[in-house]
Amino acid sequence: MIISDSSEWRAIPTAPNYYVSGRGDVRTRINATHPERSQWCRIKPYRLKSGHLSLSIKKHHYLVHRLVYQAFCGPLINDMVVCHLDGNPANNHYSNLLQTTQYENMSHKYKHGTSQEGERHPHALYSNETVACVSRAIALAPRSATGRLKKGIPQAIADEYGVTRQLVYDISNHNSWKCVSSKGDRQ
Repeated sequence: MIISDSSEWRAIPTAPNYYVSGRGDVRTRINATHPERSQWCRIKPYRLKSGHLSLSIKKHHYLVHRLVYQAFCGPLINDMVVCHLDGNPANNHYSNLLQTTQYENMSHKYKHGTSQEGERHPHALYSNETVACVSRAIALAPRSATGRLKKGIPQAIADEYGVTRQLVYDISNHNSWKCVSSKGDRQ
């Protein structure tokens, strides 16, 4: 795709002869050695499951928002991530990007409701509603003197709700699905 755009373009520090705009468009010059035939060619990104835009340049994969940040805001610091202030991973305008720690990035995700926890996690096998029902059953289940679920109860709960016994143990021990309370809401 040949393009001509008047927005500001800056060189990508890690990819010579490639340029990124402040919005996140990436381009390169084709036929650069022949000025009379030289044209700008847009590099089309692809969308990841997370919603982020990514592209390949000479067998290297780049996240577009990191390229924009690097070109318009400053160098990337080790152990830091670039987050989207509005929570939209497709909005790669440099004014929407901030370099933070992973912890701060997660707090941004909770704030915008884009965190991948519970049934929104890509590997989730159960719905929040099912887990909330299991959690309620665990709360009402009889316990031994030590506070553990009585023998046979985890398997009975698992059978009743169509889940694994391991999930019942994990919820009972607060090892997984901490984001879902017995009411099905985020705690």
